[in-house]
Formats: sequence, structure tokens, C-alpha cells
Amino acid sequence: MLSMHDITKRVVNNMENKGNKVTIKQTREVIDSLLDCIVQALHESESVHLTGFGKFEVEHIPACKKYNPTFDDMIDIPEYDKIAFRFSECLKNEFKPLKRKM
Repeated sequence: MLSMHDITKRVVNNMENKGNKVTIKQTREVIDSLLDCIVQALHESESVHLTGFGKFEVEHIPACKKYNPTFDDMIDIPEYDKIAFRFSECLKNEFKPLKRKM
């Protein structure tokens, strides 16, 4: 399970330096509850949309056969679920490189 301890101390210090009157304990509680909600929703195969950030969702991958070059053989891959994250357009645009005029 993810927790506040996984978030670097630098992120928390940046929050304090920006003048937020939120204690580290309060920050830890908010982030822990947010992460718990996201994980619980994903366990229930629901998507989680964070406006301006992106969307977490569970994708079902069906069983298939794949080629294993080590043994020169086909192997069966069982079906499984994976977590996918899709960036929001706002976040994508934030990191687009500026086009330079030549």
C-alpha cells in the first residue's frame, strides 16, 4: 500500500515553503486517504479521474499465446488486469516542448 512515506520530503517542504498553513501530519493524512481511495476504486475496477491531472483505470488483458525466443516455443500468457494512467490534456500541454523557429 502506498503511503505518505513514499513521497519525498522535498515535496512536503515545498508545500510548507509556499505558505500553506497545513502541518506535515495533516498533509500525511490527506495524502494517505487519497491514495487509499484510489487503490480501493481500482480494486473495484472503477476508473479514477483527477481533473487537470489524469485518469487511472484498470484494463483487462485477455489470455494469449506469445513466442519465447529462448526456447523457440509458444507459451500461454494468462489473462490479467493492469493499471493504466492517461494524462489530462492540461498536463500534457504543460510539458510540451516549445516549438522553435528555424
